Amino acid sequence: MAPHSRTVEEITVELEPGDYERLGYVVGKDCAGRFLTFFRFRSPEILAAARDATAKAPGANFLANRHVGIEEKVLVPLIYHEVCVVVEGRAIRLHTAEEAGS
Repeated sequence: MAPHSRTVEEITVELEPGDYERLGYVVGKDCAGRFLTFFRFRSPEILAAARDATAKAPGANFLANRHVGIEEKVLVPLIYHEVCVVVEGRAIRLHTAEEAGS
């Protein structure tokens, strides 16, 4: 069986000052509970956490300088714990070509 590998992609986009608007730093989470450490209803999702973060800055349509982490909380030892995917970054509103004056 071949090991799983993942490619990391970095995209660089040059923007002029009128092309975007900084809206602030945001943090979003998507959590799922686990019983007896093994049984889970679902897994937390990165995209759901990113949507949660973006929703906290009205008008945002992009997250810059994103960081993704995992947070785990033990609520009832050996019986129930919660696993969360945390996405944080700077919320930005990218303007359309018409809004930017192009």
